Amino acid sequence: MVTFYFDTSAIVKRYRKEVGSDILDKIFEFKEHGLAVSFWSLLEFTVAFSAKMRRKDRSIDLQQGVVSLDYWTREASRWLQDALEDLNVAKILLESGHCSSSCFHSQQAAEKAVKASLY
Repeated sequence: MVTFYFDTSAIVKRYRKEVGSDILDKIFEFKEHGLAVSFWSLLEFTVAFSAKMRRKDRSIDLQQGVVSLDYWTREASRWLQDALEDLNVAKILLESGHCSSSCFHSQQAAEKAVKASLY
């Protein structure tokens, strides 16, 4: 089995037709091979994709692959709900004198809220 690593420009080629998009599409057809991306590539892609959507860039093919606005909205909402839940737990723990656990859940809430904002 071969694992293909995709940087940000390769991910963009999946959703915006440009030179190399046809090759990338063929790679996605190989079911027996693995695909890998880094967290930073996903972050860069999310920022670039969000900017293009805000500018209503029509060069993005939302039907290609699994990316859709509904998906992004659901994911952002899910992460924000998780963040609010952690924040409520942190408040309860703080009020009951469990400062260390409260700090942990506060930190988790902050991380999840940041992740939600990336969607």
